[in-house]
Amino acid sequence: MGTKLAGSWLIDLGIVNARIKRIPPENRASPSVIDYARVNSGWRVVHGTGKRIQICIALLAAILSGCGYGDDSRVSVGGRVTLDGKALDEGSISFIPIRATSGPVAGGMIVAGKYSIDAGKGPAIGPHRVEIRATRKTGKMVPNPGFGGEAMVEEVVEAVPTRYNSQSTLRQDLDAGTNLADFELTSN
Repeated sequence: MGTKLAGSWLIDLGIVNARIKRIPPENRASPSVIDYARVNSGWRVVHGTGKRIQICIALLAAILSGCGYGDDSRVSVGGRVTLDGKALDEGSISFIPIRATSGPVAGGMIVAGKYSIDAGKGPAIGPHRVEIRATRKTGKMVPNPGFGGEAMVEEVVEAVPTRYNSQSTLRQDLDAGTNLADFELTSN
């Protein structure tokens, strides 16, 4: 259970509910951090724990800030994507960390056969599995499931073989700095 002092009110932030109780003037303390503990049916002020709370908060902040991926662990990557020798009109590319690589899945859009992912949102240094996806319209009209099948829409299918997306065999090792990674895909 956490507590907060808001003016002369004690706000008890419980897991299930929240209670607010007025603190009598004789129990009001200085504006420093104070821990309140519930004793029987009343509240008791416990002094001397403010420094410990501040240290715990500082340690928690330091630990949590280390859980993210710093800019130095991410890299930029860009290149070209072709399918049967032609630039892929539009699609998406994802870099998924494998083996000992720790970091986020990173990806971007493919437009006119090109993609570029900045280091700020890029993949981590190391080996990755690469997934490339693109759709194409078949020209066939099918019922739209979102409207109970009453409206008709043009059918859309995956344009890239599964060996390049859901069952991808593509691998790319990324180094520090800017990486160039071109992918020449075939539909056969």
